[in-house]
Amino acid sequence: MKDRKFIDIMSHSLTRSELGQWEAPLPLRKETKVLPDNRKDALRRLKSTRRTLDKKPLMRKHYFDFM
Repeated sequence: MKDRKFIDIMSHSLTRSELGQWEAPLPLRKETKVLPDNRKDALRRLKSTRRTLDKKPLMRKHYFDFM
């Protein structure tokens, strides 16, 4: 089943680039999903990390040395 699908993908999607090289899609790769906007959650985690590092100077030093 996968062999037939692979051959079908390659026979319909194989193209030549401007430089004359053959280009093929990634076989059997699922379409990418639209990811949710997680900016609010990321900012909340950042603020939490900053508060923790402000309270713990040694942890802050280790954190910045590691990063």
